[in-house]
Amino acid sequence: MPLLHVKKACPLCRKQQSVFVKKEQLEKWENGMLIQTAFPELSVSQRELLQTGTCNACWDNMFKESFENEIKEKVSHEEEIQDIIDDINNNTESWFGKEPKP
Repeated sequence: MPLLHVKKACPLCRKQQSVFVKKEQLEKWENGMLIQTAFPELSVSQRELLQTGTCNACWDNMFKESFENEIKEKVSHEEEIQDIIDDINNNTESWFGKEPKP
């Protein structure tokens, strides 16, 4: 099966990127097959390169802040949950409607 050398310039950094694909698979994708079905052997970043031309480094940079914020939010929620658990463990009676004994 013949291989095609697909070259794309990243729209953000303009660096030339390339990937080798089978002609039959490329035709299936161009005719509407889902990219992950047409190219199961390609990495996510290689498929992104085919779809948008965006290189892996630029993709990571675009979503780095969003990912970092998501992680910070998750950690914050975990800390809040732990605070509640600690409060329950330290004040069991007040959580269940009874005042703690002095």
